[in-house]
Amino acid sequence: MKKVIPLIIIATLYFSCSPSSNSNEITECIGSKQEYTGDIILKTQTDVNNFNKCISKLNGFLVIDGFGITSDHIVDLSPLDGKIDTITRSLLIGNLRLLKNIDPFVSIKRIDESVVIENNDELESIEGFPNSMVSLVDTDWPAGARFNNWPSNNITKYEGVLIKGNSKLKTLRGLHNLTAVGHNFSGGGVHVSNNNSLINMEGLQALEESHDLTISNNKNLINLKGLEGLKRVRGYLTISSNDKLILDNLEGIGALTIAYNSNLLKIESLSNVKGISGGQEIYSWGVLIIKDNVSLKSLEGLHNIQKVVSGEEGDTRLLIENNNNLINLKGLRGIEKISGGFTKITIENNELITTLGLSSLKEIKSIHPLSDNNSGYSNFEIKNNPNLSNLDDLSNLEVVNSKHLQLQIHSNASLSNFCGLNNLVLSNTNLLNLDIANNSFNPTLEDLTNGDCSQ
Repeated sequence: MKKVIPLIIIATLYFSCSPSSNSNEITECIGSKQEYTGDIILKTQTDVNNFNKCISKLNGFLVIDGFGITSDHIVDLSPLDGKIDTITRSLLIGNLRLLKNIDPFVSIKRIDESVVIENNDELESIEGFPNSMVSLVDTDWPAGARFNNWPSNNITKYEGVLIKGNSKLKTLRGLHNLTAVGHNFSGGGVHVSNNNSLINMEGLQALEESHDLTISNNKNLINLKGLEGLKRVRGYLTISSNDKLILDNLEGIGALTIAYNSNLLKIESLSNVKGISGGQEIYSWGVLIIKDNVSLKSLEGLHNIQKVVSGEEGDTRLLIENNNNLINLKGLRGIEKISGGFTKITIENNELITTLGLSSLKEIKSIHPLSDNNSGYSNFEIKNNPNLSNLDDLSNLEVVNSKHLQLQIHSNASLSNFCGLNNLVLSNTNLLNLDIANNSFNPTLEDLTNGDCSQ
């Protein structure tokens, strides 16, 4: 017996602190805590129950993915409670049919990259989200490079926080300490979509800055209450297939898209936004898109926006399209400058507008280096607005540093007065490529140059 006992002790130490055949093996032990370098993938309740309690720091991903599991579904994450302090990559929770909460993760102190919570049929609460986390802003990786080592699973790749397809989730409480999310240069942010029981954004009250912000297809979303503290979206702000906007403190946006909101009547709560600008990076985009909001009657709320700009090799886009009840575009009256590497303005298929509303617009500017080689076009399209009668709001417009302005005015059935183009035509005759057709009146460039501008 004296020879047997030491052997038993040695075997016990080997299996608790050294690599084994288990895919979640431990590579290092330090005292009572151990670090693990690699990815942990848990698919069944048995996997969760057998989770090694030595692990305090995970140098990799924690993936809890129930895709394809037909029995032994994960229902309880409590065996993980307090076992991990830090995740140096991402936490991914998805495709779990029976899990109702993520409470055991409240003790996690740090996650360096992403949190994805997706397609969990019975998930009612994310209040177990690590409450000590205040930011997910990764400056160490080039944008998108993190995906190169993303583990194989059935959960969406995303940089930042993605909450998607959790049909019983009613609140975002649990995210209440997050102040900033997203990559500093490009990519990532906050994405909330297809959560059919979600009624508002409560839980994001502390969020001040997100690189991108997407809120879409949450069919019972009443409003965006909870985003009152949001001040800057560096990249794209996309709000689609939701009802009302409450973004009273938002001051800066890189790209704003408001689309496919069938019940949206007004956007007055965006009144603090003074510019659409992607920042100082040369490839940044400046985008303002208001599209397919069939109930929207006014653009008041955008009236303090003075510029839509991008970097010298980026694109700038203003698109107002398919807003069938929009009475006028006077909410755009504050815009003085639309500038970028390449610029494009499109006002199309808005049945009720009678004027363009761009009464302060003075400058369209292309600043791409190729603009010196006949490639720096600015494009302005006005098409299929049947009640538009004049272009008077363009009377202050000039084109600056563009090789050409492509101006296309087509199929506006009531448009008979082009005199608002007089200043543009006379100051940019050599740069203007004019295409006018199928309007009530269709003057040529020569007509406009000679003052024959209305019928």
